[in-house]
Amino acid sequence: IQSSSAACHFIPFALRTTAGRCLRGRLHEKIMTTGRSRLVLALLFVAGFCLPAAAETVCHGVSSSAVVPSLLQLNSVSPPGRTNLTEAILAGHAPDSSLTQKLGMTRGEVHLVMFLLTCLLATGCATLAYMGHRLSYDFHEARPQDAVRYHPTGLVSWSALCDVHRTLWSQERLWAMACKLLALTLLVALAQLVWCVDPSAVDPLQYSEITNVLNVFVSLMLGFFLSTAIGRFRECLEGFLSLFEKIRALQMQLHTLGVPQQNINHIVRYGLLSAWLLPRFMKAENCTNSNRQIALIEDTWKEARASEDPLLHVTDKEVEMLRGADDPSPQLWMWIASLSGRLAEDEWIPPMASPTYGRILSLSNEAQESLKAIRLIFVVQIPYIYTHTLAVVIHISNMLCAVSMGLTLGACLGSLLIHFDSRLTLYDIEPKPQHEASTDIQVLVIQSLKCFVTPVLYQGFLEIGFCLSSPFTDTESSVTPPVDRMIQEFKADLIIGNRIARCPPSWEPPAWKREPAAQKIRKEDIDEDSRNDFNDM
Repeated sequence: IQSSSAACHFIPFALRTTAGRCLRGRLHEKIMTTGRSRLVLALLFVAGFCLPAAAETVCHGVSSSAVVPSLLQLNSVSPPGRTNLTEAILAGHAPDSSLTQKLGMTRGEVHLVMFLLTCLLATGCATLAYMGHRLSYDFHEARPQDAVRYHPTGLVSWSALCDVHRTLWSQERLWAMACKLLALTLLVALAQLVWCVDPSAVDPLQYSEITNVLNVFVSLMLGFFLSTAIGRFRECLEGFLSLFEKIRALQMQLHTLGVPQQNINHIVRYGLLSAWLLPRFMKAENCTNSNRQIALIEDTWKEARASEDPLLHVTDKEVEMLRGADDPSPQLWMWIASLSGRLAEDEWIPPMASPTYGRILSLSNEAQESLKAIRLIFVVQIPYIYTHTLAVVIHISNMLCAVSMGLTLGACLGSLLIHFDSRLTLYDIEPKPQHEASTDIQVLVIQSLKCFVTPVLYQGFLEIGFCLSSPFTDTESSVTPPVDRMIQEFKADLIIGNRIARCPPSWEPPAWKREPAAQKIRKEDIDEDSRNDFNDM
């Protein structure tokens, strides 16, 4: 009684504290905007102030009535060899009469108490669920735009359970493997029913030990593999970002030397084309069908020639010169280096023997290093001996889980049939059940969750690892870096950089070679020309 009184004082204190914090804290405006929320807080305050008084009254009435003597009498009732009610309950002996009988409660009053308790639990569940829904105003859907851009707040709420777009659960290969494992489970269960004479005499809990053989080893190997795969994917993104930085550095260097805008755009166009062509050619090379590979390459050149973007367009002559190259991206940087030499001969930039020209060539070499780092991820995969061993171990572990589930299903199903009717057996024997039907149901539910969820997760993480480690594959399940989006965003920055470099706020643009006075353009014309270029691009 003292423990119940203390609990009845602590719970109202927690209710009053929670309601007060909701009113005083940051959630005040959100909660007080609806009438239902105000009603919930009012009920919390009423329960917080009224429950202690009710607890005191009940405890005082219980202690002053026949309840305590009844409890003492119950505690004194014990079977032979026992001294009190606690030892009797631990020994499995029930007392002669219940507490409700000692209190003189009728069966209807007991049903009323149970009904009120059920209503209390249901009300608490509904109230907490409603408050959890109303207070989650910061949660949004993830809405992934591509593989690396989404709203992370959408993943911390239960809405992530309903989002399957661009996720593992939309992969057909995962569910195909799950169907195969379920087929193996049913086959083993059928064999268990046919070959086992008395399934009810089998302990299904012993089959759960089969799955404990490889779980730790598989988890360790799969964790290392996922870490390596994520590292390779990140290196691929860093390679593209490094390539973009080299293009930006070239643009800045040429603007500093006062190179004409059409020459700068020419060099920038080759740099962006190298980044745009690289993932498409790697995806075509990864295609096993030669006809499909040729079709992908031709579609890439058609798309480039038909592009209306001045910075992502390729001429027919350039296509003919690049068509024979297996990887045209590095060849474009050869043209950039050649064009830089032409600018040096025309005296738009310092001569070839100068450090400035060496810096420009150094940027071209660093850009090729970035291309090589990206292509290295495609050419050099994770060693086959490691990935094959990992895949085999995971498949064996999943098959053992399916076998364990099949044996458990066969044993529990045979035992349940015997509990339903002892004649439901394939053999003319007298069955001897070793466990209750409720035990069979519990074991069946636990093993179903354990032996189905674990293999699906192992198979899913294996799929994720291979998708991340080989990003440029010609499949729908591949996780390809968002190169096109990155190029468009980077191109917008380059256009703004052209406009800013051509019209400084309070000084004349620098130039290594000054044009004749008749060809100089006034600053107002430069501003107008920059705005037109920005609108066109």
